[in-house]
Amino acid sequence: MIKAIIFDLDGTLIEFKLDVYSSKNEVIHLIKRELPNIVGLDVSQPYHLMLGKVRGFVDEKTFESIKLKVFKVLDKFEEKAVQETSLKEGARDALIELNRLGIRITLLTNSGKTATINALKKFGIIDLFEIVLSREDVEFLKPSTSGFKKMLTLLNLDASECLSAGDGLIDLIPSKALGIKFVAVAGGYNPIEKMLEHRPDYVVNSLSELPMLVSEL
Repeated sequence: MIKAIIFDLDGTLIEFKLDVYSSKNEVIHLIKRELPNIVGLDVSQPYHLMLGKVRGFVDEKTFESIKLKVFKVLDKFEEKAVQETSLKEGARDALIELNRLGIRITLLTNSGKTATINALKKFGIIDLFEIVLSREDVEFLKPSTSGFKKMLTLLNLDASECLSAGDGLIDLIPSKALGIKFVAVAGGYNPIEKMLEHRPDYVVNSLSELPMLVSEL
């Protein structure tokens, strides 16, 4: 029996209007100022890979210092993006119905705490979430299993009692690695064809389909 759902945020529940190119450029410039000899950084890389390169280049104390500076850069861009962010079609009604069904609703995102909370408040859905974990709350960003393991611990549930719902491989891969069944949500930032190559357990074309799916499991 499914007792909880771990949602992704950006691309799954909301359309986050983040200036990705500019934010990545600023992050790269920051890292190169701190570590002039580092190589192999470019804007095609996700943030977790950039931070992974930094981690492999310095000691842990220096890494944590640089990571916090990177997070501050991302916070700046994300907080601006929240102003233009929109809620995905069917998201609010789906969350309300899942709540009515007694499903524990949680959120695990690589976005920062301030932008995440502000976005949830903006759309009046923050009270529907029992647990919200942002990048500040986990040791490693997705696609690490770190955040998912922490969520299972906080929920005090087994992986088999949870679903994970997202639009990207950074959610699908760690979910399946832990035995959490994964719902691929079409229409996000990642092409559904790419998701299907990794065999999600379920696929929904809209979040409005999710309550019916859960009720049948």
